[in-house]
Amino acid sequence: HSSPNPANVALAIQGLLKLLAETNPTATDDEQKAFVTAAIPSAVRQQVIAAWQSASKGAIEKMLDARYVNVAIAIIESWSGPD
Repeated sequence: HSSPNPANVALAIQGLLKLLAETNPTATDDEQKAFVTAAIPSAVRQQVIAAWQSASKGAIEKMLDARYVNVAIAIIESWSGPD
């Protein structure tokens, strides 16, 4: 069983944010975080946190659309904090 690639998860988060933007274009940051967090299982989130902390954030940031990069990073980083 391999850990998820942080870049792939970042792209998945971006995809979820795009989907949410289509259905709820005025979603707040908290609503975006809740939507993405609900869509990604806890076990995957824990693996992403571990991988994210050792990954090159700059390389991952370059893969994402500019409008989503800050939100995606904030979501991933929020997972490593207290619930």
